[in-house]
Amino acid sequence: MNEEERISALASLFAVTDARAPEVGIGDDAAVIQGVSGSLVWTVDAAVEGTHFNRAWLSFEDIGYRSTMAAVSDLAAMGASPLGVLSALALPPSVSDADLLDLARGQRLAADACNTAVIGGNLARATEFSVTTTALGRTQSPILRSGARLGDKIWLFGPVGLAAAGLRFLQDQGARFSALRTQVASARGGSLRTHETSPAKAAPPPDALCTQESLRTLDTLSDADVIACCIHAWKRPRARIETGLAMCTFATAAVDVSDGLARDLGHLARASGAVAVLFEHALRDAVNGATALARAATLLGVDALSLMLFGGEDYALVVTAPPDVDASNIGGVHIGEIEALSHIEARAGAASDVYASKGAAAPLGAPEAPTSVAWQPSRLVLVDENGARAPLAERGFDHFASGTD
Repeated sequence: MNEEERISALASLFAVTDARAPEVGIGDDAAVIQGVSGSLVWTVDAAVEGTHFNRAWLSFEDIGYRSTMAAVSDLAAMGASPLGVLSALALPPSVSDADLLDLARGQRLAADACNTAVIGGNLARATEFSVTTTALGRTQSPILRSGARLGDKIWLFGPVGLAAAGLRFLQDQGARFSALRTQVASARGGSLRTHETSPAKAAPPPDALCTQESLRTLDTLSDADVIACCIHAWKRPRARIETGLAMCTFATAAVDVSDGLARDLGHLARASGAVAVLFEHALRDAVNGATALARAATLLGVDALSLMLFGGEDYALVVTAPPDVDASNIGGVHIGEIEALSHIEARAGAASDVYASKGAAAPLGAPEAPTSVAWQPSRLVLVDENGARAPLAERGFDHFASGTD
């Protein structure tokens, strides 16, 4: 297809006739949305091949789905309802017409799941494959990262760690998981990398697999089920729009978990000028309530807590709320509290350069560094089951870090 034919095909695939439809959609110079009330919220998220995804592990439908959900998740964290999605596609010659339509189907599926629509975008020929998604939303009162207050409770909405485990299973190229990956692929009717089928259609939804009472006991989940659950969590994340809207009545601050719980919560704590204190027992209780994560950690030979804290791409929400708020009735898990920065520094027995002094212990989870490199004070503290406190590294995905973190 030429450019006009591709645009026409996309317009047909993305067309909606209900309340989600814009006043002017695909086909004009720009989309037009009418009657926006409240604050307009918009966000841009880029997915670049080789950095954010690998076509060996994802179908084009998966790529379209993930890229859309990642952008819309930012709206959820702001307490905004989606108004529309714009998609700019940079396509190398290797992306065929069929591939493009598969990608668009994934975008449409994600948009439908978030009760919104793809209302415009751009197509360009390129040497590097990328999907840049702009999500538009509205809210009467945006929830920022900077609003957390002393004494606030920290609530987690949604599982964390499953996506990181799923990516590790896909990255493992040894014989250890090859037979299990074959079982997962066979259950889906093909290879894990096939573009002709949609792997997620046969994969068990991670939320259902990890919370249904019939599947919570260790003896009912096969190793192949565990791997399928984790891979699905990575391939098909879910923006928590409903949670974001529900928390508008009580949240003081919020952030979505895209780069890792520790890293993203660290962003919130810094923006709020405070310290986030996490309770290890609450995090491990969450692991024990998610059989797939506990089993995945065992299969991978890692601590499940490490997957929870330093993995990413789960798109769960971390929310702070006043101490008298109980968010468990809408699915929240209480994992910590907000303390004043000066309070933590006093406990540490030093000023803001507590980790810069020679011989000072680096935060838990911090990568090794030369002795000449001074640790910056972490805005995270982990309290273990005995009440002992230790700084926790704000580790996670960083586009521009020199290492892997």
